[in-house]
Parts: sequence; structure tokens; C-alpha cells
Amino acid sequence: DVEISQESSLLRIVVLDGTYTNAKNMHKTIRKRLKENAPKNVALHPNEASKFHRAQKTYGASIAENLKNNQNLDKKAMRISTAEACGLLLRELGCQEEVQKTILEAVMLNNVDRKSCP
Repeated sequence: DVEISQESSLLRIVVLDGTYTNAKNMHKTIRKRLKENAPKNVALHPNEASKFHRAQKTYGASIAENLKNNQNLDKKAMRISTAEACGLLLRELGCQEEVQKTILEAVMLNNVDRKSCP
């Protein structure tokens, strides 16, 4: 969620990290408790598939199921990791492309490290 304060150019970003269901529940709780003071939502539109290792294993089935129910959805990229979403948001807000690339490199490094662990 993104909120720009009226008094200043301060940008506050609330990032919910968890499974889709966990993040959805956190979002509902925040909206319920804060009501009109709850941060606004933003929609990101990734143009490529997630690089996150878990996404590559499980998101394919979810995408196929979602596409069955809604033909208007993007077949190529519907879900990305929290880190990838933060990088995309920063890029869309005007940060240099290098910032997003650095975050993606960290995701890829995490993938390699996880594969080497028992």
C-alpha cells in the first residue's frame, strides 16, 4: 500500500509479506482496524515471470487455475515475490533501473543459496 502525505512529499509504503492468503488476511485486518486511515492500495503489473524459486514451482498451477476463471488475466506474469514487487514498485516510482536489478540479483542469489542447503 502506498500513501503520500499531504503535508510533505514523504512517501510511506506498507509491504505485506507472506503467502497470498496471509497477506490478504493482514490487509483485511489493517482495513478493518484503521478504516478510513488505512493506506491506499497500488496495483503492479509485472511484465515477466517471477525469478523466485518457490514461485517457479507453485505459481504455474495457480496461474492456470486463475486463467480458467478469468480469461482477461495476463498469462505470462501474475505473481511475483515480495522482493520483486518492491523492486518493481520502486522502479515505477522513478528509481533507477539499477535498484530493481540489484533486488532481482538478491532474489537469484537466494535461489542459489537455498539449492545448496540440505
